[in-house]
This record gives sequence, C-alpha cells and structure tokens, in this order.
Amino acid sequence: MKKFLAISAGAALAVSMLAFTGCKDKDNEYAIKGDYKEATAQDMADFSKLDLNFGDVTAENFMLGLQVKANFDGSVNMGDAMSASGKASLNYVYNQTADSIKGLGSAATEYSAKYAGQELKGNYSVNVFNNDTYAYADVKSGETDLFAGKVDYMAIINGVMSLPSRIASVAEGETDGSVDLLALAAQYKVGVYVDKKDGWKVKLSASADTVNAIIDSFITDETQATAVKENLSFNKFVFEVYFSVDSNGTFKQLSLNSNLDMKINIPQQPTAEASAPAQELALKFNGGIVVKTTSSVVDLGQIDETKYTDYTEKLKDLINGDVNNPQPNPVV
Repeated sequence: MKKFLAISAGAALAVSMLAFTGCKDKDNEYAIKGDYKEATAQDMADFSKLDLNFGDVTAENFMLGLQVKANFDGSVNMGDAMSASGKASLNYVYNQTADSIKGLGSAATEYSAKYAGQELKGNYSVNVFNNDTYAYADVKSGETDLFAGKVDYMAIINGVMSLPSRIASVAEGETDGSVDLLALAAQYKVGVYVDKKDGWKVKLSASADTVNAIIDSFITDETQATAVKENLSFNKFVFEVYFSVDSNGTFKQLSLNSNLDMKINIPQQPTAEASAPAQELALKFNGGIVVKTTSSVVDLGQIDETKYTDYTEKLKDLINGDVNNPQPNPVV
C-alpha cells in the first residue's frame, strides 16, 4: 500500500514539477458543503484513528481516478508607482490501475505589470501527461514553443523519498510526543470544524486574527508587533482548507478556498521629504484548488512522445544540489 501511494503521489508530483518549470470568487466551487460543528478533542481522537484509503485496490477492475483543478488570480497595486496582476489555472486527470498509470492535463498563466513607465505582459500554456514511466510537458509562450521535456518520475521518487535520510540527524534527541492539534489551532486562531454525517468532513478556517497571532508569535517585542499589525488592514479574509472521506475512510476530496483583500501601509522613510505621503500597498488574491475522485478515463492514444527531451538527469542534479556544487552524499 505504501508503494502504491508513493507511486500515485510521485506521478502527480513529477507532472507538476515539469508543468511549472517553464512556466472571481470561487467559494462555491472549492468549499465542501456540510453541517459543520466546532471540533472537540474526542472528534480529533476519532479522526486520527481513520484508516485512510483510496478504495479496495484488490478489487477486479479497480481504478484510482483523481482530478486536480485550480484557478487563482491576484493583483498588487501601489498607487501610480507600480501595479501588477495575473492569473493561473490547472486541470489534470490521473488514473491508476493495478498495472497502469496515466494522466493528462493542461495549465495556463498570464500576467501584466507596470513600473517606472514600463509595461510587461506575458502568457504561458502547458500541456502535461504521464504514462507508467515518464511525465511529459510542453510549454508555449503565446504561440511560441519554449520547452518539450520528460522525466523518469520513478527515479525522481527514489531521490525524493531518500531525502529524509539527509536530515535524520536533525530529529535525533527530540522528544517523541503527541501534539494537541486543537490547542495549536486555538493558539493561532484557526477554526477547526467537523461534519460526521456519512463519513467525515473537516474544515480548517483561518482569519485576520490568525495573521495577528502569527505576528505575535514571531515578533516578541510587543511595540514592534503592534506597529506591524496597525499597518495591516483587511477588507476580506477567507482562507479555508477542506477534507472529506466516506464512512469507510475512502478519500473523496481535498480543497483550498481563498479570497484575500488587504492593504499594507508602508511608513514614510526617514530620508523622505516631509511632504512625501506614506505609501499604501493593496493586495488581492483569490481562487482555490481541489483534488477529488473521478471516474473519468485518460486517453493518451493521440499523443506523440518522440518530441520530448529527457531531463531526468538534470532534475536529479537539482534534487542533489547544484551540479557545480555537489552535495557530499547524493541520494539518486
């Protein structure tokens, strides 16, 4: 089962790394509806005992089907001095059976920015797919081909799964104790909610209070922490994570839902003229990502694999360290 999950995660990971190498408010789409109640300690204890699975992998004709969808857009604005905006999207379907792995999808991004009288614009599109051995991606800027490559993702999995051995010594001497997740969530003002009807739905919800709690935990000087918080303001703050399984612990959906609209006052610099006003930075970011089960079947029959260059060794070099500054104990 561990190997099954490792291969599943690795194939999707390899596609994602290739896809982004070159490279509206969605509340209803990403939020998992439910009758949520504030989680109790007993809820967390029961939830931790779940036997999370992706279905009966021994069943005849079993197929794990996953769909990954994402849409994000954002902007930053500082008066007439600078402005930028962009958006990105991803749609990918993954299938795995007892003897086959395959996936197919696409991603796109576009952006524009203005600074010091100059304007910059661009857009990229990425087509991705994977079979039992390789993950492939081809990238375009507008209509211009930029990149067509593939990686052997099992080689990458072996390297990534070996990385913990590099840092195992860091954990030596640490106490192995349980973490009170509800206490941790309370400390950082994160709401934890559950719906236990027909399985489990879990919702984590952060707020502007969460940002203030994080500031307090990292800036120990109370005066400085207060100053930072006073220069932040939020017109909207939605940041939610959802997770659901059925009554057998079988995975159904994981999603992120966000909608942030904030302003940061940048104090006047000591060297600035007395008449110079303080700057205000406006940030907006919204969208989400969802991973859910699907019965859609991937068809790779029309794809030409011959045009893709193998970048496995280069990616292995990145995992192990810069090829000009090799790590002492390569893992791949």
